Amino acid sequence: MSGIRDSALCRFFLIFIINYLLINDSIKQVFCEKSSGFYVDNGQQTVMHAVTKREKRDIQNEILEFLDLPEKPLLKNKLPSPKNSGLEFLIDVYKKNLNQSDQGDDFDNSEDKYDSDQNKNESDFPGLNSRVANESDVIISFTPQYRKFSGVTNRRGKKLLFDMSEVPYDAAIIGAELRFYRSLKIKQKKYNKPFKISAYRIFKTHRGTKELKLISSINKNMSDQGWMTLNVSAALQYWVRYPGENRGLYISIQPADKSVFEILPEEIGIVGVNGAPEKQPFMVGFFQTPDTDHKRYHRKRKNKRNKRSVSTFIDDEIPFYQQRRNVHSSDKKACQMKSFRVNFIDLNWQDWIIEPAVYEANYCAGDCDFPLHSHMNSTNHAVVQTLVNLLNPDLAPKACCAPTKLARLHIIYFSQDAAVFRKKKNMIVKSCGCQ
Repeated sequence: MSGIRDSALCRFFLIFIINYLLINDSIKQVFCEKSSGFYVDNGQQTVMHAVTKREKRDIQNEILEFLDLPEKPLLKNKLPSPKNSGLEFLIDVYKKNLNQSDQGDDFDNSEDKYDSDQNKNESDFPGLNSRVANESDVIISFTPQYRKFSGVTNRRGKKLLFDMSEVPYDAAIIGAELRFYRSLKIKQKKYNKPFKISAYRIFKTHRGTKELKLISSINKNMSDQGWMTLNVSAALQYWVRYPGENRGLYISIQPADKSVFEILPEEIGIVGVNGAPEKQPFMVGFFQTPDTDHKRYHRKRKNKRNKRSVSTFIDDEIPFYQQRRNVHSSDKKACQMKSFRVNFIDLNWQDWIIEPAVYEANYCAGDCDFPLHSHMNSTNHAVVQTLVNLLNPDLAPKACCAPTKLARLHIIYFSQDAAVFRKKKNMIVKSCGCQ
């Protein structure tokens, strides 16, 4: 009896070990396999697509290229606070774009929190003109650095210095704004009358002395609060044209009825660079870049890139995933949109790409065989071409499955001392058809 019990116990223990090894192997396959960051439609669901290091690098380089970046940005400083004012502004613009993307327009002309610089709501960003934002495909928020205005005495204003290195080399400047936040919660000192805020471009004369050139000014009442906007387009245009002349802006606050003395910004509740991150001053520039749909960027890479298309990348023979896709390889699929997703978190790019976390690129695949049904979104020419191919395959090829509707990709990323919002045309497939 004891031998029988021992034998049964051994069999049970052996079965347990085998099951453990099988389960443990599955766990390793599911949980221990490093995510590639790329996900494709296998005919039933979207699955992770195993890629080689070279393929991963190639697609990373393609993403960097359409962002006009030679390499992943090396951030000099720690990342700005999630409540950074300039970043919050771009996130608001990003969300506005997403809400409008289905209508094909990035912005509409309805009244919203961007339209007026007389806004009284402390959480609102004023001043953004719908036309300017709609025309821009690159919007950059510049974080200022305070600098002492050396060589000048009796000045109570502030000098702000901005790094312009992130401005695209081929961009047209549509406009630029300097934004300050005024809080009535900050205890007011000494002055309680209307005031004027002025922005001056600092320049050096041929004698070597520093002078001020007025760029913009606004008058405000003591009851005004929230975001206040100055048009500094002229300064940005000058700095981009003459980079060596960028000596910053000088911000002066004076009584509205007098110009004989200056008021310290903090004395009237203006939040400075050491204030709450979400209310610190920043400059925002609006730019328009040339259409690059049909050209490649001019810069060179250290390593020669592999010129393969996304469709070729997806069709590479990778045994584990190829086996899963071949289950239905005998079934002919009609032309349709399929999922292709790039996960920036899996690529470890979440430290500099803020939005979106996932890029839903999608692609078109399938056959355009006769008859072409209505759900295949066929063009009239595709129908004719299919008939010709049916009668004489040597005379005309089959119609091709291709995108019929494309959408912009909206993306926010950090680069050095700036946050950048870009709109890239024709980056997301929305529908497919036979053409």
